[in-house]
Formats: sequence, C-alpha cells, structure tokens
Amino acid sequence: MGNDMAPVNIIGYGTFISNQTILKSTDVQVCKILNFRRVWTGETVFPFVLKDSTFSGFYGLVFQVSPARLDKLDMYEGVDQGMFTRDSIEVELLSGEILEACIYVPTPKTITEFNLSSTSDPDDL
Repeated sequence: MGNDMAPVNIIGYGTFISNQTILKSTDVQVCKILNFRRVWTGETVFPFVLKDSTFSGFYGLVFQVSPARLDKLDMYEGVDQGMFTRDSIEVELLSGEILEACIYVPTPKTITEFNLSSTSDPDDL
C-alpha cells in the first residue's frame, strides 16, 4: 500500500505552469506527455488535453506536490464539479526515464460543453 503522505507527481500543461504553482512544488522537470494532445478552444484562457493515440505527444512540466496541495489542485480543476478527472499516466522525462504522474483530463460533459476535439488546435506541440 502506498504512503498517503508521499508527494504526488502532477503534470502541468497550462494554468499550472505559473510561478504560483511551481514555487510551491518540488522536483520540477520538463516531460513529454505521450498519447495526448493539448487543445486551445479560443473560448477559454486555459488549454485542455485529449487522449490521442495517433499523436506523438507534447511537452509540459511534471512536479511534486503534497497530498494537501493535491486536494487544492483538485478543487481548482473542478474535479468535484465534474469538469475534470485526475488520471494517472506515464510521462517521458528529457533523460528518457518514464515516470508515473497525474494529469487532469476533461470529462465527457466538459468535452461536449466546450466542443473539444483533437482538431481544435492541430499545431500545438
């Protein structure tokens, strides 16, 4: 059984890439988010990610947060309101190491509400 007090790896691909979030985190590293596509709708100031096994992935940051901070990030992302789920995936560090980390993925409700598709922003890498 895992340690409930152990830091959790979180992926930043949009609003989490800020001084406010990063300065409260540890072990910040660049990573490649595989089999996902980051999409911008133009209607929001933040991006979304969609699973896309045909896409090689995009770059973001992975960083560690405490379990207490994780609860705050869940609230910020609207997990309790059904906007996003926090999923565990593997990311690739620049060193080639594979690391397990959590990513916030829009729910089917959010995908429909914002009309998200993998063609929303095909040029984002």
